Amino acid sequence: MVSRAHTLLKTRHTNPEFWRSGLQLFRTCAQVALPPGPAEQIAGYVATAQEHLDAQEAQDSNERSAEDVAMSRDPDDILDSILSGNPLIAGALSTQVRHLAAFIRPKLSARPKHKRFEA
Repeated sequence: MVSRAHTLLKTRHTNPEFWRSGLQLFRTCAQVALPPGPAEQIAGYVATAQEHLDAQEAQDSNERSAEDVAMSRDPDDILDSILSGNPLIAGALSTQVRHLAAFIRPKLSARPKHKRFEA
């Protein structure tokens, strides 16, 4: 039955909640006195579940980090990059977007600056 749960997790489920439940099941089974063969198999299931959860956590952390970086940039800095002809950004933008940025920039400059709170 535990082997079937492991197979189902590997083939059908990516949700971390399923994997956490599976890890709890595998750890509980690992505490039961088993012969060496099944005990090694259960230890492999624990390792697989832990690796999956660690990889998911790393991916979530990277996504949050990239989002935090994107959200922390000041709109004026972004517009400066666009208008200065930064080849990485300008290459992907159409002429219409550059004109829109030129139109928006004076309006952003006129708005009051908000203090940023550092964590």
